[in-house]
Amino acid sequence: MSTESKKVTKPQAYFLLIFSIAFVIGGFAITEDADAVILFVAGAVLSTFAVIWGVKYNDIQHTIINLVRNMIMPILIIFSVGVMIGTWIVSGTIPIMVYYGIQIISPSLFYFLACLLCAIMALIMGSSWATISTIGIAFMGMAAGLGLSEVITAGAVASGALFGDKCSPMSDSPNVATAVAKTNLFQGCIHNMKTSGPALAICMVFYLVMGFTQQSTGDGRDSEAYQLIIDNLSTIFDLNPLMLLPPVVAIVMIVLKKPILPTFAASTALAAILAMIFQGASLSELGGIMMNGYTEATDIPVIDDILLRGGMSSFLGIAAILISACVFGAPLRCSGVIDVLLELIHHTSKTAKSMAVKVVGMCTTFFVITGGYDLTYAALGPMLPDLFDKYHLHRKNLSRILSDCTISLSPMIPWGAMGAFYAGTLGVSNLDFFFYAPFTWLSTLFCLIYAATGFNMTKVTDEQIKEEEAALN
Repeated sequence: MSTESKKVTKPQAYFLLIFSIAFVIGGFAITEDADAVILFVAGAVLSTFAVIWGVKYNDIQHTIINLVRNMIMPILIIFSVGVMIGTWIVSGTIPIMVYYGIQIISPSLFYFLACLLCAIMALIMGSSWATISTIGIAFMGMAAGLGLSEVITAGAVASGALFGDKCSPMSDSPNVATAVAKTNLFQGCIHNMKTSGPALAICMVFYLVMGFTQQSTGDGRDSEAYQLIIDNLSTIFDLNPLMLLPPVVAIVMIVLKKPILPTFAASTALAAILAMIFQGASLSELGGIMMNGYTEATDIPVIDDILLRGGMSSFLGIAAILISACVFGAPLRCSGVIDVLLELIHHTSKTAKSMAVKVVGMCTTFFVITGGYDLTYAALGPMLPDLFDKYHLHRKNLSRILSDCTISLSPMIPWGAMGAFYAGTLGVSNLDFFFYAPFTWLSTLFCLIYAATGFNMTKVTDEQIKEEEAALN
């Protein structure tokens, strides 16, 4: 008797795909703050259909366990970020960055510089998560001090961080994308620039226009909020240059390619020590802040917006979303939905352009449903290199498509690890990124245009394919 798991039929696979999209969209439209519940219930319903149609429940359960295992590290990272933010606030690290930042940076150039500096930092560190967790948080505090829009600031931070994440050879995203696409890492990163570069350039112009438009209505340094921040932060905290050591330590360790959890732990420990020495915090207070965030309200809204954040508990809801996303994605993964879509592409594509467009659509659809770029890479990536070879398209095109259809869109997907992290850390909704972080969809749009027109889609001969294979082996 065969132990191989049964897959659903083509009509059943299409039903599961359409149902999952409709259920999630409908659930988010009619409920508030119930993302985890919607994904969990949707996963239960999809699993029921799959089991009725012959998929073994043990296979679904095993897939859920494997997916949750893969989510453990992102969950630990977001918990450590929450703890680190709390200690950075109580130590005076975030307050001093805000205090001096709002005095140095011109309000009219603020959004532009936020995007540019985050792009540079992410290119150097190879991590959008680390970029957002460090200077991204500081820019959010500065925006409040200058009376500037926090959602536009979050969009600028996200756009810059995403660019660096996609194009840095030190980032895990291009490393994994080029690995599954079976192409050279540095070629893949350079090829990513052809969609990410124009997208970032448009964003920079957008943020310049937004900065000068807002600046024309009045200088942020003349606002009451600015003066309140300058007066109160220096009163509440002992602001001296030593308070800048925690982010310096974090950045240096990341550049040196140290593991992310020990890096955040070292920065957190240093911030805690500084908090006890210079701010008079006790161990008991530090423990409470690490768990629940900084909670000492000043009853001054603009100050409280900067300080009242952080703590492990602030990310518990995000952890629930990530685990529920695993329950949601498991029945789709083990019921054969992906195999049906790949077969459809294979049999209906007559040209390289039509094949590439369909791959863009499939990668985007799968990522939007599952929310996991790593899951998308793992599920689709290994199945597609041969298809690109057949149509004589260089595999670095596939690597770029995988990045453009996942990493770029990630801040807008609340049930994905990156989307949950971006929104939770920057304190905005995922929908805000669509409007104020145009990079999220511009690079995907360029990707689709290139696929449809053949522009910037590098072609190869059979001989070049063999040479590429030999080089990788």
